[in-house]
Amino acid sequence: MFYSYHQNNTGGSFVGPQCVIIEAETAKEANILSSKAGVYFDGVLNGIDCSCCGDRWYRTYDYTGDNVPSFCHVPISEATTYYQWTEPTGIIYYLDGTKEPFDLNKEGLT
Repeated sequence: MFYSYHQNNTGGSFVGPQCVIIEAETAKEANILSSKAGVYFDGVLNGIDCSCCGDRWYRTYDYTGDNVPSFCHVPISEATTYYQWTEPTGIIYYLDGTKEPFDLNKEGLT
């Protein structure tokens, strides 16, 4: 399964890729593996993120997984427009250790 993490622009800025997709057996495993991609949780509680904007990243759960790399449950290969932010970039981390960047401004995988 593939689990997506979408960055909140806490403090008015993004840091690194806006979307990280992790291939994992379970959401719990994805949450652990995501730290290698720079994802962290409880940023407000730990004084890293803006308390009025909220945490930069949120944990994923088993019911949020997809069979293919997806953005908002739309396969990346079909998602041609990133409607929320101006730099729709991300990275897919596969179980075999490979990484694949994508940019939805360029219509899917790069």
